[in-house]
Amino acid sequence: MIDAELALDLDQIFEEGADRPWTLQGLGMLRTYLPGNRRLHIWHPDFATSGVTDLHTHPWDFESQILLGEVHQNRFTETLDLPENYVRQAITCGPGGGVCGGPEPVYLEEGPGEVYAAGESYRQEANEIHRSQPLRGTVTLLDRTVRGDGETAYVFWRAGSSWVSAEPRPAARWEVDAFLDAAREWMT
Repeated sequence: MIDAELALDLDQIFEEGADRPWTLQGLGMLRTYLPGNRRLHIWHPDFATSGVTDLHTHPWDFESQILLGEVHQNRFTETLDLPENYVRQAITCGPGGGVCGGPEPVYLEEGPGEVYAAGESYRQEANEIHRSQPLRGTVTLLDRTVRGDGETAYVFWRAGSSWVSAEPRPAARWEVDAFLDAAREWMT
């Protein structure tokens, strides 16, 4: 459940709008950093990079609280006994990051779908392979616990296709406004 202090913070963040530092990630996610190793995410699939590689792990464990909207996601497990259907590659996360090392063939099995609505939260370990598909305007709050070097994760793409980066970049004012407008639709 959202506590009163957090609700006030969200109101203030929306009021600050594009005056806050925001980055736009290729997954269709606008993010800003908050005190205490937290990040606020606003999702808008229209802003996802075409063909982006969206199956990934993280360099940190996290708990995600859904403040507005709804998150759909699937977790995947790696199995070694079956023919390869995906490619795995290590990446360095964040601006200036990218793939490192070489690609490795793997077999991934998709788990059951998960759905989280406003007021709910879920936890995920750094090494859990997943694909998140929040609905347009969904707002999530991530509390992160860094693991390992805090920079290295993995991306996965279908065998026979190519990796497409989701590297973040500074968001333009009009992009921030579009994301905030989409989030406000959940408030009515």
